[in-house]
Order: sequence, then C-alpha cells, then structure tokens
Amino acid sequence: CGECKEFMEANNMTEALEQKAYKQPTLSRACFGELPNLFVIALNRFELDYETWETVKRNDRVEFPMVLNMEPYTKEFIEANEAKQEESSNDNDLNDTSKFNSTRVSRANSNDFLDSNDKYAYRLRGVVIHKGIAQGGHYYSLGRVPDNEDDGGDGKWYKFNDETITPFPVENLPDEAFGGFETR
Repeated sequence: CGECKEFMEANNMTEALEQKAYKQPTLSRACFGELPNLFVIALNRFELDYETWETVKRNDRVEFPMVLNMEPYTKEFIEANEAKQEESSNDNDLNDTSKFNSTRVSRANSNDFLDSNDKYAYRLRGVVIHKGIAQGGHYYSLGRVPDNEDDGGDGKWYKFNDETITPFPVENLPDEAFGGFETR
C-alpha cells in the first residue's frame, strides 16, 4: 500500500527490503471493530467425506454459554491489551481471558446479563437443532421468550417442534443441544 511504501522510504528501509534483509515476525488475526445488536452463530455440521464421497453429519460435542462475553474478541480490547503489554512486559497474565468466564448453562436471567458488561454481552435466545443424518432428518428449535412482561414474555424456555410448543427446562440444554453422539 502507499502508506507502507512511504513509511519504508521515510525510515530508509527500501534498500534493506529489496535485499530481503529486513524481516519482521507478523501476526494475522481477525477481530470485531464493532459488535452488532444481534449476534447469530451458525455452525456448518455437514461435510463431504472424501473417502466415500458422501455428505456426512458431524456430531462432535460443541458447548456454548448462556451469556457470551465478546469483549476479548474486539479491536478495542486487543489494542488496550497490547498497550498494557508494552507498558509492562513483566506481567504474564495479560492474555489470560479466564476473567471473562461466561455463565454456563443455568437459568440465566436479566441479573446474569447485567452482571457482565452489556456492551459486549450476548444472552442466548435460541438454538436450532437437527435430529437425523445428513441425507434426512428433522429440525426443531429451543427458544427463550423475553423476560419483560411488557414484551409478552416470562423469560422461560420453550421447545418449538412443528405445531407443538412445550415448556423446556433449560438445565436439559446440554443433553439436547451440545451434540457428541452418533445418530443413525
């Protein structure tokens, strides 16, 4: 880019670059500049088996929290973390994101949501589940209605399976939605 070329010329680096004598380790990463109001994660659980040339369903266990703190994945957090690292290179726990523990599966309510920095927190609202194999099966969903009675909700979870809507105990979410078993 033009800025890079200007920087290199201003610091007399062009000759070293041409001689390939100037090398510097690089780091490539992806982060969020801004977080959206609604955050949807979709996992591709179907793949091609190159030995059989058939589409197969992956049933690996995938766990997810009830409240997801996205702060460690933002540009703002990474830049602040890098600045702290430059200030204090002796501090070893700057990359430790364990302080950002997400609320595991439990009855997450508005208080859990407010306890984490709501600028970065996303509360799980629903899960779409596929039962069956890659060539066929059935989709249904589990969803939490809003906590606020003004929005018509009671904060409880429900199972939406075609025309049938039944209350769903959220403590059963790991067994119902995390996967990790073979279906045939």
